Amino acid sequence: MKKHLKALAKWSKFIGLFGLIMGALIALIGFPFFYVGAIPGLFIVILSIRLLRASRSAKRLNYNLRLIQNEQDVYDETMNLFASYFRLQAIIILLIFIMILAVGVVMYFFPIDYISLIQQQFAQFIPFL
Repeated sequence: MKKHLKALAKWSKFIGLFGLIMGALIALIGFPFFYVGAIPGLFIVILSIRLLRASRSAKRLNYNLRLIQNEQDVYDETMNLFASYFRLQAIIILLIFIMILAVGVVMYFFPIDYISLIQQQFAQFIPFL
């Protein structure tokens, strides 16, 4: 169990740090595009912070395996943090699926030239389009 907790703490920290950097970049890049573009990046940052907290808790649990009296409390906290991370991740995946489905339905029932519309919108931010 100790070996698995160490690996879980290490990899969740790596993914959390990478997600934090990517989420910040996505938020910065998406911010000029209607300000709504920053929302996905903010979700990724929130998830990454949750994952980093869970990683820290798993590392603490790995250290506390020798201390029997605190083991159950730290274990419960670690599993609760990982569960909340996966719950939020599932909600975001479902929201993205619903948004993609809604866009597909709108594009199917209201066919217009979406490519030129997007190019016109982005032309004000990116002059070479």
